[in-house]
Amino acid sequence: MNVKWTFLRGQRILVVDDWEEITSMLASILSESGAVVSTVNSGRDALFYINTGTYDLIVLDLIMPEPDGWQILEHLQRNRPELLHRTVVLTAARYDRPEMEALKPYGVEYLFKPFLIKELRLIACRILTRPFPPIAA
Repeated sequence: MNVKWTFLRGQRILVVDDWEEITSMLASILSESGAVVSTVNSGRDALFYINTGTYDLIVLDLIMPEPDGWQILEHLQRNRPELLHRTVVLTAARYDRPEMEALKPYGVEYLFKPFLIKELRLIACRILTRPFPPIAA
């Protein structure tokens, strides 16, 4: 294991993508860095895991059958705002950059597919080293 990425050791990460090859690849890479990774291949399963699990980071594909990644982000905003702050979005769709930049105030980071694993790790590091935001009463 590369010592540089040991910050992932013990971190609970949920990877959501409708392509099993992507979830498997990311699980393998993140697990090698010490993370405890759960994977799901549908938005419905993602909502179940989000509602019942505890995660330090969510890696979320935007384009999936319903509910899609945008709907999951809305769910996070309404129900789990502390996780919205700890989400990185992956997408093959080339949205207008302003649309993607609009996610930044919520703490959501993004990467366009294909991406470099190094980029994902750097974003994960940035997200995981910032404090959880206070929960509004």
